[in-house]
Amino acid sequence: MARQRILQAERKEAEGDPVNSRPTPFISSLQPNAPISAIQESYLNYFLKPEDVQKTLEHSKWLTEPLPETTQLVGAEERLAEKLQQHAASHENASRALLAIASLENASSKNRTQTNIQRCIEEFGRHRTDGVLAPGLQSKANIRNQVVDAEAVAVSKRIGADTGSSEVQIAILTAKINILANNLKANKDKSNKRRLRMMVHKRQKHMSYLRRQDRGGPRWQNVVDKLGLNDAMWRGEISL
Repeated sequence: MARQRILQAERKEAEGDPVNSRPTPFISSLQPNAPISAIQESYLNYFLKPEDVQKTLEHSKWLTEPLPETTQLVGAEERLAEKLQQHAASHENASRALLAIASLENASSKNRTQTNIQRCIEEFGRHRTDGVLAPGLQSKANIRNQVVDAEAVAVSKRIGADTGSSEVQIAILTAKINILANNLKANKDKSNKRRLRMMVHKRQKHMSYLRRQDRGGPRWQNVVDKLGLNDAMWRGEISL
């Protein structure tokens, strides 16, 4: 019996932690205390885009720019130059304030989580990976059951971002699980522990489905490598 317990402990240690993933660059950038430099500059708070913010600032500067005086009085050019200088300084201060509000450094944990979800969609969504990763292996049953039909064979173009594939759901659940597991280390309560258990088992189902469908192919390896997943997260029974 003692030998069996030792072997079970060694097997469990080899499989890994069923909750927390291994530290990877992508996983580290999803942490609440991760430096903003680890996130691309294209992500801002409130789902804003840098190009939209820049266009808005330029348009607001044009709208508020002082106009020359209609009557050419003495000193009109000097007054206009002074107004333009004050306007430029005021616009610069307003731009810095707006960029500070839109920066993720000042974002709440909820907004950071929403940004991380968007990053997971962009990183693992099939609208992006279809052109990068090779297709996985097909089972013999699927090959036999294929119907030679022009409409069925034609690959339909995706409309919008892919948010429902197993890869995206695994990434989103992993980001939420890591944050919730870290919070439970300091604040233990039954409600959050139940939420953690539900998300872990939901991720297990998605991982089992993806491994079965992709048969350990490039999509599976891409998710496992970037998210730091292990066999304990999908194989066997998970008890927390």
